[in-house]
Amino acid sequence: MKIPSFKEDRLQLIIKSLECMDENKFNRDKMRKCILGLYPNKSEKAVFRGIAIPTSRHLGLIVGYDEYIRPSADGILLLKSRYDNKLHQDVTRAIFLEIDKNLFGFIDTLKKLNFEMVPYLHFEKNVEGAEEYKKRWLKVLDQCELIKLTEEKKWAYRKIFLMKIILSLTERNLDYRRKRIFFKEYLFRAYEKLSLKSAGIVDMEDLRGEVALKLLKEKEEIITERQFDDLLREIPLAMDKYIISLGQPMGAEEKLFELNGKYYRTLSIKMFMNTEGGNDR
Repeated sequence: MKIPSFKEDRLQLIIKSLECMDENKFNRDKMRKCILGLYPNKSEKAVFRGIAIPTSRHLGLIVGYDEYIRPSADGILLLKSRYDNKLHQDVTRAIFLEIDKNLFGFIDTLKKLNFEMVPYLHFEKNVEGAEEYKKRWLKVLDQCELIKLTEEKKWAYRKIFLMKIILSLTERNLDYRRKRIFFKEYLFRAYEKLSLKSAGIVDMEDLRGEVALKLLKEKEEIITERQFDDLLREIPLAMDKYIISLGQPMGAEEKLFELNGKYYRTLSIKMFMNTEGGNDR
């Protein structure tokens, strides 16, 4: 598994930068100034183009380019969960564990090593990639409390502990199967809201975010982008009461929905009236 390059390992700064991007969507100048304010005495090139944007993009927390940069569905979930500290901790751990599973594989590697404590040098030999990125990602996992990293100044003496109880609870939050029972209802509700402003054709990333926020606020359930996609793949696209249509992208796009080897950017739903006078989903 190739480790992506990223320049920021302070979790709070990753989230603060994301906040700047969310609050200043479609205004790149204000976005840049907001992010520069987080890094006093550093240049725009070093901070905006060298740290904040690449880090958020490599971790999948933003979509879009230039004037259209904005938080992804997972990025929005990180930001909007901050009204409750425990819930925000759970969301943060779930999202960063999922990032680890998709991009880094550190937790799985530590599990395979099967020790209560793993010396950093032993771990480092079992993971490919640049050492600086290994150290940075371990620091992020430590701040999420998915691991405990000892604090010796020399990395050669550091040790890594898996936080097994927290990890187990977080993995439960990432188990999409127990969320099947209510996902379809929330999918249709979110689509209904978004479709009013989009002539019935809804961007998949917007839909992921809307479903995630509704479930977070109403059920305190965490639906990450990957869980959303896994659940959507299980829903029949055509039933007596509805048809779900998926739209393919016109060109290169980010965060596409994959189904049977094909990639889609948008979704639309056509409902058929129930003969008894209502919509049956």
